[in-house]
Amino acid sequence: MRILIALLCSTSMSSGFFLEPVTIKPGLVQMIEAQTEQRLSVTLNIGKDGDSSRLPIKGMVFDLHKEPAQYEHVPMPGIDGPHPMLSSGARRLDLIKEGHYSGMSGSHEVRTLKGCWEMVWRKDATAGTLLCGFEVPEEYKRNDATLPNGRIYISFPTWTKDGLAYGRSEKERYIAQAKEHLDTRNEELEKMEATNNPIMKALHYRNAYEAVEKYGFQPLKMMEGIPDLDEVITLQEDLLLTTKGLVWSKALPDGKQVLLGTANIANRIED
Repeated sequence: MRILIALLCSTSMSSGFFLEPVTIKPGLVQMIEAQTEQRLSVTLNIGKDGDSSRLPIKGMVFDLHKEPAQYEHVPMPGIDGPHPMLSSGARRLDLIKEGHYSGMSGSHEVRTLKGCWEMVWRKDATAGTLLCGFEVPEEYKRNDATLPNGRIYISFPTWTKDGLAYGRSEKERYIAQAKEHLDTRNEELEKMEATNNPIMKALHYRNAYEAVEKYGFQPLKMMEGIPDLDEVITLQEDLLLTTKGLVWSKALPDGKQVLLGTANIANRIED
């Protein structure tokens, strides 16, 4: 997954010329308060798309608790960002095991400090986001792949069962439409090659071109963010967590988001 679903929009347009205030998903805070402790094992894959150098950081394990983070912790993109009303508030995160990577001189531990987490979810949005934040006290580097020192964030999309079902149905619909347009393009190109009539050649070429245009209008890249059923785990009865996420940094509250790599939940560890 390469697209972080845009949940922190500033306003939404209602009918007429009035702006409807951005509000949090109803029941989100209560959902967090009912959350039982979750232990996650996460792998980070640091590096830019297309680069051969990667920095895989494996074996990071931490617990998510429902209690507020009443200790020194990193600022979070939701509660400390431009739209704090969309956040559950910073919650306690207990680091159980640091991640590590292999280098020329053996295994290296990656230190992280001041960890906490939050959930951000806008009212009426199909998906929300679980965010974990950490302070990295020193830079870690492997060839050209670098995890910089400073604040980093790990984000994973969250879904309700109905929301994911709707998202998957839309994804399947757009994929089917895209296939139809490609099939039409191929058929029209075959007809163009088969005829010697210059007028019909031009007509079939135009039809093929229109099919390619329609294919380009399909939001396939956005649909990549909607997971398959084997790419989610259950946090609660009606709360699902995508196992594929992103690693990034940002100067809060309004700084630019800098993508550092991807993240995967290796598995959820039961007590």
